[in-house]
Amino acid sequence: MIFQVQAIATTYTSPPAATNDKFYADACGWDNNPLSATYRSCIGPANYSGGKAGGTISSTYTVKILSTGVTTASALIMDFSGSSYHYNNDFGLGVNSITIIAIPAPVPNVGLQKSVSPTSPAQLIPGADLVYAIAFTNSGTASASSLVVTDPIPANTDFKVGSVTSSLGTTGLTVAVAYSNNGGSTWTYTPVSGGGGASSGYDRNVTNIKWTFTGSLSQTSPNNTGNVGFTSRIR
Repeated sequence: MIFQVQAIATTYTSPPAATNDKFYADACGWDNNPLSATYRSCIGPANYSGGKAGGTISSTYTVKILSTGVTTASALIMDFSGSSYHYNNDFGLGVNSITIIAIPAPVPNVGLQKSVSPTSPAQLIPGADLVYAIAFTNSGTASASSLVVTDPIPANTDFKVGSVTSSLGTTGLTVAVAYSNNGGSTWTYTPVSGGGGASSGYDRNVTNIKWTFTGSLSQTSPNNTGNVGFTSRIR
């Protein structure tokens, strides 16, 4: 099921200014009960002057999209005369049908890819600097706003003061960097050299870093990607 009809508004030129808000118009008070003695006949009351509705017909449907897909909707105009049913000979034709194409709503989809250098076990020794990079890319179908990236300082490492990087390329974004010394509960800490007993140029008190971006990250390459990063030292 692609859509659900919420409302219908139909107008007819015969009788003049006639309207209808249902799937079908019962012009003459039609009896559709097969057990009735008057089945398939007009028993009234007539809903339109003369018991007929037609002429130029215009219908407007308000629908709720439920899923994606393609379907066709056609108007069926029924008439009963000569002891048989008749319907409009343009049923299903372009003049009397519409193709409904329901597509997904545009949404952003920002992915993160984190990397570190070096990676060789022989280099991962106390006193070695680890350079972290976090690449972000919007591969969705709409721009992304209110983008925030946070990352914890890895255990048993000390943050290198002044090492935060932000490479925003052609994204048009601007960024503000904040630091936490309590696991991200607050973001008011300012890193200092030797903080928390770390070596000169490093701060052991820094637990998390946050990049808050201003602007919208496009979904179109090359304006949809950038990266941020920092350095920490193995204790």
